Amino acid sequence: MNDANSSTEKQKRPEPTADEIALRAYGYYQQENFPENRDLDHWLRAERELIEERGSDMPPSPWPPESGSGG
Repeated sequence: MNDANSSTEKQKRPEPTADEIALRAYGYYQQENFPENRDLDHWLRAERELIEERGSDMPPSPWPPESGSGG
């Protein structure tokens, strides 16, 4: 067993689960006032963002995002 490979494997973050993607995608659906026929767009955006967050050294963005409006 190669120790270098095992340490690299430990550093990889798991891929986002379907539940994690669905939760974020639903947030986009809500933010956009429940539009029809945008489910795939929301899903792909959520999936892409979660994968990017897990691949970077930055901590994940808080979810749901804070709203800039006071309403």
